[in-house]
Amino acid sequence: MNFDIPGKWRGADGVLFWWQGDEEELVLPEGITELREYSFRGESGLKRIVLPESLVKIGRDAFKRCTSLQEVVFGKGLRIIDTGAFSGCKALLSAILPEGLEVLESSAFEDCKNLKRFYIPGGIRAVNASTFKNCSALEEVTISEGVESISIFAFDSCTSLKSVTLPSTLKNLHKSFYKCTSLSEVKMEFSGVIKAGASVFFGCNNPLSVTFKGTSEEFKKSFGPVYTYPEYDMMYGERCVGHWHYPLGHPDGEKFICRAYCEADGATVELEGGKVGPFGD
Repeated sequence: MNFDIPGKWRGADGVLFWWQGDEEELVLPEGITELREYSFRGESGLKRIVLPESLVKIGRDAFKRCTSLQEVVFGKGLRIIDTGAFSGCKALLSAILPEGLEVLESSAFEDCKNLKRFYIPGGIRAVNASTFKNCSALEEVTISEGVESISIFAFDSCTSLKSVTLPSTLKNLHKSFYKCTSLSEVKMEFSGVIKAGASVFFGCNNPLSVTFKGTSEEFKKSFGPVYTYPEYDMMYGERCVGHWHYPLGHPDGEKFICRAYCEADGATVELEGGKVGPFGD
């Protein structure tokens, strides 16, 4: 692979296997289609990188623990960001992903503790597990129309996140906003009954104000107490017979109140959640 890239590197057939250097800013040339797993891992001096339009995939842990990385300019051709690709990039401030991105794997931006703003394009169908876990400075996230699923711990411990808008295309939530202790406002653009799972907002200390497009009955079926009989419970990893699980709860068993205005019938629903777990028959 005949490219002019400063520093030491190795690659072949459009794939960059690894890079090492002292550069603070790096512009990768067109023609590179893939950054292999671990390719920039631990390069603590790198502060800014511009990725080529030709790049299709960023591999697993490719930029993991690049602790000085503040800015990444993504090319429009990017389709896949693999597991842990930017995890531990503690200096990263923001990330605007291209509209054509299709896959954002688990823990992709985990432990990016200075990340404040994030845009999730609609080409991504699923926000996977722990994608933004421990992004404690995250204040603003845009979740575009087209996203259908937000998985377990996706926004775990995003303690600065105060409000979020969920798109009309959403079909599945599962413990997605665990310990988002500042979250107080949620706008739900979807209607109908979705698969909410157990403890969507478990660990959110504040009373939660919700605006929901659907009816009050749809809201209660999605977010009210769920009776499992007999089925495999995703939260506890066991078969549960006659146990109640609350999607809304507080880890210490304190009362957690959710008030939802349901636009379809103009009703207000108030749900209380206590400690999440099996409460007996």
